Amino acid sequence: MESNIMKLPSKVRWLSVPTPVPITPVNVYTLKGPLGYYLIDGGVGTEEAGKIIKDWLPYPLAGILITHSHYDHIGYAAEIAREQGCPIHLTSEEIRILKDPQSRIRDYARVLSQAGVPEAEFNQAVEAVKKVRQVHSAQFAGIEAEELVPGQKFITELGALEVIFTP
Repeated sequence: MESNIMKLPSKVRWLSVPTPVPITPVNVYTLKGPLGYYLIDGGVGTEEAGKIIKDWLPYPLAGILITHSHYDHIGYAAEIAREQGCPIHLTSEEIRILKDPQSRIRDYARVLSQAGVPEAEFNQAVEAVKKVRQVHSAQFAGIEAEELVPGQKFITELGALEVIFTP
């Protein structure tokens, strides 16, 4: 799949990154701040995506803003943060999940149980979530994570980018 690179008006840079599953590509964005660029989302954690993102990414990075911790939005963020020495900004819930992956697994299992998912499918789904959470926790070991707070502002060339919590 070919990556689409486009420079949008108003100083927003956009990149469409392919994913290894049959869903649409994931988008990542950058906005320039006074101390460097903010990367919004980290793309999927594949070698192909990593190369595309690294080739496109402007430097230096002031931080990575994660909208949510689905694998296609957080997958490559830790490696970029480690290379750039910049923090990753996540909600308190996302930080809790990274520090305690068992909490997400318990939450997920409770939802599946309440939905009446049959035991075989239940066990498969819970095992898949365990594997994903273990990978994320290992990737983010030693990474500086800063909490995104509703109302918090990140100054960019476009003006203030405000955190709005939409669970």
